[in-house]
This record gives sequence, C-alpha cells and structure tokens, in this order.
Amino acid sequence: MNVVDKRNKDILVHINGKLVPRDEAKISVFDSAVQGGDAVWEGLRIYKGRIAALAEHLKRLQDSAKALLFENIPSSKEIKEALFDTLEANGMWDQAHIRLTLTRGEKITSGMNPKLNQSGCTLIVLAEWKPPVYSNTGIRVITSSIRRNSPQFLDSKIHHNNLLNNILAVIEANVSDFDSAIMLDNNGFVSETNDTNIFIVSNNEIHTPTADSCLPGITRKMIIDIANKEDIRIQERNISNSEVSYLKKNKKKINIFWAKDKKKWNLNIFKKLIKNKNVYITFDVDGFDASLMPATGTPEPGGLFWDETIEIIKIASKYSKIVGADINELSPIKGFAGYNFLVAKLAYKILSYKFVNFKL
Repeated sequence: MNVVDKRNKDILVHINGKLVPRDEAKISVFDSAVQGGDAVWEGLRIYKGRIAALAEHLKRLQDSAKALLFENIPSSKEIKEALFDTLEANGMWDQAHIRLTLTRGEKITSGMNPKLNQSGCTLIVLAEWKPPVYSNTGIRVITSSIRRNSPQFLDSKIHHNNLLNNILAVIEANVSDFDSAIMLDNNGFVSETNDTNIFIVSNNEIHTPTADSCLPGITRKMIIDIANKEDIRIQERNISNSEVSYLKKNKKKINIFWAKDKKKWNLNIFKKLIKNKNVYITFDVDGFDASLMPATGTPEPGGLFWDETIEIIKIASKYSKIVGADINELSPIKGFAGYNFLVAKLAYKILSYKFVNFKL
C-alpha cells in the first residue's frame, strides 16, 4: 500500500472557497462531520489532466446529499470550479487523487438534529499525489466477521462518511496481517471488500454480487457496461463465500495429503508447506470425531479424526503464524444433535492455541 509522497507536505486544501496550506486546513468543531459523521464524499482519480467519470461522481455526491436532506447543496458548476482551482494551485495533472467531501455544515450548538444546521454545507477538496492504493500484483484478503449494511439499516446507495463497519472490517484484516477484508451481507452472501467491489472471472464469464448491500460503484458500472458492449457474459447474482475462498489463501491454497496406505497424515509435507508462512485454516466438520457422526459413525473419505485434527492444530501453531480460522460445514451433519457440542469443542481447542479472527 502506497501512503507517503513528500510532495503532499506542502499541498493546498480547498475549504468553502478558500485555498489554505495543509497545516492550516481545518473545519469547525461544530461541523456535522465532526459531530456525527454527517457528510457525503467521493474519491476522484486524475489521469493526464482529466478527472475520471467526473459527471457520475458529482451526481452521486449530490444525490446522496439530497437523500440526507442537506440544504443549499452546491451546484455542479460550483463544485467543478473548486476542484479545478485546487488542482491548478497544486500543479496536479496525473497520478493524483481527490477526496471530495460535502458535510451538512456547521451547527449553532453541538447535537444530532439537522435543525441545528443553519448556515449551509461545508465543501472540502483534498487533492494529494497518490497512485492507486493497490498494485496489479494482487492483494491478500480475509473474510470479515463484520457484515455489510443492508438497506434496512443504512442504505449503501448513500455514499456517506459513516464508514465504521468498513473500518472494523479492515481492522480485522490489519490484525491478521492481510491487505483487505471481504464483507458478507446479512444473508451470508459476498457483498464487497471493505473498500472495493468484487468481480470473479470463471469459464470466460464475469460474476459480481448484486448491489443489495454493496455500493453500486461507478467503476463497477463501467466494467458491466464494457462487458455487455464486448458480448462478454456477466452475471449479477448472490455469490457464496466458498466461491471466493481461494482469495483468502492468496491463490496458494494448501492441501494436506492423506496417505491412505499408511493411514496417517504426511506431516513432513505439511510442515514444509506452512513453515514460516501466514496460515489461514478452514475446518470442515464432517471429518471430525467419529463418535459424534450419525449413522455408521465413520468419517468421510479423507476426513480427520479428533486426535489427528488436534495434531494438525499443534503443528500449524508451532511452525507457522496462525492468522485466522473458521469452521465451514455445509453437509447434513449440521442438523445432527451433537453438532453444536462438536463445534464448541473444536472452537475451544482452536482458541487455546491463540488463533486470531476465529469465526463460526
């Protein structure tokens, strides 16, 4: 992640019609953005003298402000003048990024109620020298335990500043030493990452989650439009986490091999595969603890018995850095009476070895 550019030390920031040096760029402590995160924003990229998809970004900013009943919303002409003045003052024409923020404005006293806002909006144009956050070499992600907001709670179509659920998700990624986090919706389907939309390319088709809980991003729409224009099949649909599980392993999913002739795990191979690596382990409950299995009481082919499972946990803890774990179970065993006891028993053992970001 690229975060530092020395040129940004002396940038000028546009606040309500005035260009001020970075160190003097401030808003009132009574501003709605400070009081309650009551603001909307857009992220704009600059390429060779042009602002990408400017009209679309301005429309979304203004539509979001209208949805929140902001008053005295600046016109597109006024916002464009502020943007171009800021870029010109900073000499920026390429490889730059603008954080465009519109708050409900300053309040007459602290409080939540918009009736306390009586002086119009606050417009902030923060332009920085900043290449794309992620390189083209790919990123490493986890699945966050934090769910993306649904329209029942806070509609993601409003591009608002209240990003706490996204921030909590990326905190989980930071703690786990990953780059980003996949967020699921309230039904358990993939929504987006904490900061970008998701696409899957499979069998010459493109798949992307529906926009029920994620932001219908402008770049997302561009990709969909280009695919349709080029006759590339693209589907907007519910996508389960298992379909993108390979992303969690950074395309380096580790398979542990069962030597059927010897009836034991090839632990030497396992040790070599995980040594000094960050490891995220998904446990499939079917193969655990034969005494709790229904019907015949035998594990599925290639499955693990309880003592073998514990041995794997011990080795992973000793030879690698465990950055996360979850239990994945999609079989009929989920309705079995002993299932909850089994999961609790396994969870206790996992936590005793100091796994982080463990999810059921």
